[in-house]
Amino acid sequence: MTRKLTPYQEAGAAQVVQRKSALFFWPPGSGKTLGAAEVIKQLGIPTVVITLAPTRKQFAREIVSHTPHCSIFITTGETAEPIPEGTDVVITSYEILPNWFNSIQEWSKHPLLIIDESHKAKSWKRVKRTVVEDELGTRVEYQPLYNQVYYVSQLAEAASYRLLMTATPVAKDISDLWAQLNYMNRFEWKSSVDFIVRYLGAVAGPHGGFVYTGLTNQDELKARLAPYIHKVTKVEVQGSLPAIDVGIHRFEKNHLKRDRRKQSTRLKEFSEAKNSLEALLMDACERAFEPTVEYILSNLDGRLLIFGSRHKYCLALYERLQKEVKKLDSNIWLGYGTGETSHKMRELLVADYNRHDRAVLVCTIGAFGTGIDGLQHTDRLIFAMIPPTPKDFEQSRGRVERLGSSKERVVVRYLVGDGTYSATVMDTLIGRLETVGEVFNDEATEALLSTLRNEDPELFNDFIFGE
Repeated sequence: MTRKLTPYQEAGAAQVVQRKSALFFWPPGSGKTLGAAEVIKQLGIPTVVITLAPTRKQFAREIVSHTPHCSIFITTGETAEPIPEGTDVVITSYEILPNWFNSIQEWSKHPLLIIDESHKAKSWKRVKRTVVEDELGTRVEYQPLYNQVYYVSQLAEAASYRLLMTATPVAKDISDLWAQLNYMNRFEWKSSVDFIVRYLGAVAGPHGGFVYTGLTNQDELKARLAPYIHKVTKVEVQGSLPAIDVGIHRFEKNHLKRDRRKQSTRLKEFSEAKNSLEALLMDACERAFEPTVEYILSNLDGRLLIFGSRHKYCLALYERLQKEVKKLDSNIWLGYGTGETSHKMRELLVADYNRHDRAVLVCTIGAFGTGIDGLQHTDRLIFAMIPPTPKDFEQSRGRVERLGSSKERVVVRYLVGDGTYSATVMDTLIGRLETVGEVFNDEATEALLSTLRNEDPELFNDFIFGE
């Protein structure tokens, strides 16, 4: 049976059908996949969906639930085969698209192309520069760079309709927009260099490349974006989402401790320029380790999801919690996952997490912050480490703030303390979020910024050597 659509899902589908190209800039968990299913239903033409590997089956379920008679083929493995006759929709992933590209092109020359999580395909690098010397002389040629982005761009160029979907079109800075806009209309959004020079004030760097001087020609950019971007605010979907209690839990200075023996080892690694970034990050993380454990142990009611950015830090938290939680209550389920956890194992972890009324899942944002469904039944989300990019920030929070949640209220807390990793990262994040807010006039981003700016500016000082 066809599912009931929200007004913004109907409007978004209509924009794709009428204009032939659109980007759904909708919050995480707002039903982008169902909006895409409505586009598939209305157009009724062969469709190619490019999504993340873990979400292929989930995407297929959404399409079938809305259009029951739709025949779907999901590509698997690196060895391609002909697409079966009678297929209406092919669902593939970024990782194996290069292997399946020829089969997909032979199946349909001009499909509806849906690029899910389009910020994943933001790279400019689709061709490589080669200097050729022959009897004609020396010249520069550009040849295809056969990577994921190249194949996405080739499908986009041939497609009759194009739908891009993401909650975070700006993963890091505004330059991320160019590739996505170019997929929708390569004739209007020409060179990536033209884009960054015009809208980011890019100038030649002293050592090559470009240096961005700041946003320029903002009004013009907003006007050009308007026909392509279908934007939905959190206010529009709030009635269907759980109430979110968002806040920052600040550790007092006298609660932060550092293991001096580990510190000397970290600084030695840093001075020798071996694993320097990891040494710096782990040294900063260790300052908040004990108060983070204490905070988690004081909030064990219901289902608790803990996000971190670094594999080693998450592992250390998990191992410590294994010991401490067992002392408090042996009936609390405890799980752990990172980028090394297989897609199948991630699904099993989430299923186990949801089978227990009292559960703790410690995981990295990179592995569980995007493309994972089922975490919306969480009671409390704790960011043990604050993600530095708008993409990771929004996507990870969107795991619990989404349609289908069984909770009326979800608590979200960001843990921050003087001289910690999260305190330093927050400064970078604020700058990047300010850019997103200015270009898209995004109310949710501005609300989040007001929360972050209320913190003491001194939090951003004293990263490594402070007291």
